[in-house]
Amino acid sequence: MKNFFFTIVKTAFNQRRKMLRNALSSFKFKEDDVVKTLLTKRAEQLNVQEFILLTTNILT
Repeated sequence: MKNFFFTIVKTAFNQRRKMLRNALSSFKFKEDDVVKTLLTKRAEQLNVQEFILLTTNILT
């Protein structure tokens, strides 16, 4: 889980100034309004808790 979290964060920051939807397009997320909102932001706009939310949304 810890390594996967770092993979998500690293992938999100690899394409700066782009929305997370584009940077994390290789991952499949559950349909959730909160996740949809987060994916419209840039990586630098998210805090640690929001990255954890994205990571757990992929794993579950």
